[in-house]
Amino acid sequence: MSTKTMTSRQRVLNILDGKPADRVAFWTGNPHSETLSLYLGALGLKDREALYSHLGDDCRWFPADAGWKHPEGRPMFNPIPGLCVQARTPVANVVAMVDAVREFNGSRLK
Repeated sequence: MSTKTMTSRQRVLNILDGKPADRVAFWTGNPHSETLSLYLGALGLKDREALYSHLGDDCRWFPADAGWKHPEGRPMFNPIPGLCVQARTPVANVVAMVDAVREFNGSRLK
């Protein structure tokens, strides 16, 4: 397959297969709504899809509840950054973690 006129799909598949691609793949990610507004305003674009097109984005963000489901109903991503408490974590473990943070931070954490 020629790498001169690749679609985003072809590009990403080639990269994942370790084959040549016409350029590196690009993923805008999932910008925060306030950041997205700034991007759209600065570039004079009307919506998220126009931004992706403008930037040459090769991938799309799919909300965690749009497809894949954990077999035990757990969330795909932890909504609280830096806090890795999963479903069924014993309460004693969470209490110990909070106590450790309090001990480390001293009086800064009440």
